[in-house]
Amino acid sequence: MRAALNRNAEELSERVISPDDCKEIANKINRKKNIVGLRFNSIGELINEIHISNLQNIAYYVSPKIPITLWTKRPLLLFKVLKVPTFKVIYSNPAINQFVFPTDCDDRIQHTFNVYDNPEKMQEAINFVRLCGRKCIECSGSCKDCMVCYSTTEQERCVIFERTKRRFK
Repeated sequence: MRAALNRNAEELSERVISPDDCKEIANKINRKKNIVGLRFNSIGELINEIHISNLQNIAYYVSPKIPITLWTKRPLLLFKVLKVPTFKVIYSNPAINQFVFPTDCDDRIQHTFNVYDNPEKMQEAINFVRLCGRKCIECSGSCKDCMVCYSTTEQERCVIFERTKRRFK
C-alpha cells in the first residue's frame, strides 16, 4: 500500500495531468459499483499547487452523482489555488483535544473534523458546541451510514468529533 500511495503522490504532484488522463481516472471511479462517495486525501495531505489542480481536474470528470469531499489541514494552500473547489472541503484540525467552528475558518469550509483522545474533554466540547446552538456530530466511523461529510445537499455546517482510532480506554 505504501508503494501505491507514494506512486500516486508523485503522479499527482509532479506534473499537471492531461485532460485525457483525468477522464481516464474519473471513468475508473464512475464505473465502480455501489460507490456512495469519494474522499480525497483519506491518507495523506495536499502536497503542492499541482496536486490541488489535479484533484480539481479529476473531480470535474467524476459523475455528479458521486459526492466528493477533500479533508485537509492546509486550507490556505487549497484556497490559494482554487477559488471555488468542485468538491466539499472539510478542515481536518491538526490539534488533538481541541475543536474549531467551521465559521472560524474560510467560508468555503463545510465542516471541521476534530479528533479527541480524552473522553471528558470531548464531551465538554460537544456540550459547549450544542450550548452555542451549533450543530455537532460524533463520528461513529461508519461513513456509509452517516454520509454527512459527503452529502451534496446544502446543509448546516457542523463540528464533527471523532475519537482516536485507539478508542478511549
